[in-house]
Amino acid sequence: MDHSIVVLGSLNVDQNKNARDASIIFVGTVPYVAWTEGEGVQERVFVRHLASDPQTGTWTLDSPKEGFAVDKNRGASTVSLSQAGADKVAIVFRQGDTAKEASQVAGATIQIK
Repeated sequence: MDHSIVVLGSLNVDQNKNARDASIIFVGTVPYVAWTEGEGVQERVFVRHLASDPQTGTWTLDSPKEGFAVDKNRGASTVSLSQAGADKVAIVFRQGDTAKEASQVAGATIQIK
């Protein structure tokens, strides 16, 4: 018996922007996905989780609408997710263009509801 479920649709905040550097974890049976996406001229980090029955595919945005950024003048890349205890998801990413400057490691946490 096939138990696969197809969830259609983009997770992008802006359907007209490219998404990169996707990362996924499961907290119990709930998938959390993080990625970078163009916001203005810089890449930002966004996070969503599946907030409904997988058949309907409703994903909730957990990051700010403008994405995570320590410095809004520097782009983000290389996203990684992990569970941080029973009630948080941790996001770590690189900020800055290594071809132009020293990049920084930045992070954020999301409270699981």
